[in-house]
Amino acid sequence: LLFPKSSANETSVKIRKALFQNWESIEIPILTKNKEERTVLWNSANIYDTNNKTLISTIAQGNDITERKKAEQKLKEAGEKLDLAMDNGNIGTWERDLKTNRLIWDRRMEKMFGFEEETFDGTYEAFEKCLVEEDAPHVSEAARKAVKENVPFESVYRIKLPNGNVSYINAKGLVVRDEEGNAI
Repeated sequence: LLFPKSSANETSVKIRKALFQNWESIEIPILTKNKEERTVLWNSANIYDTNNKTLISTIAQGNDITERKKAEQKLKEAGEKLDLAMDNGNIGTWERDLKTNRLIWDRRMEKMFGFEEETFDGTYEAFEKCLVEEDAPHVSEAARKAVKENVPFESVYRIKLPNGNVSYINAKGLVVRDEEGNAI
């Protein structure tokens, strides 16, 4: 038996469907001669006669992608754990593009600042409007110092939430530089 019993019918359906496509790639579980289950990326292509109607042959080839699938699963699980830890720790991620002066926030940052998901417009000016006015110069100086002196960005500042409350943010970051050493 080439296919595991638990997926043999589903695999047969996938293969039959692939035979009627011009080019198809599918992932299928197979059993080795030692009865070990592996995952194969199966590619097939149909070759037709000159009238493009009569199927002459099918070329198929498979690659064992079991280790890749295991690595993808581990990466997915690690991402889920990281998300859980960041949610529980009330930690958000942000990026600032120094060329365009735009900010990219994850959903947690938006939530901390009181925005609905995907409603922050990404401008540095919109971020500055959230700051308690007295804290804006401190944040700007910390950013300037990080870029000019090549030190980590670190600043604790207050923000005004849409409901009128004030919240504290402890922001940290690293400056990313291009090959020439310019901050990006």
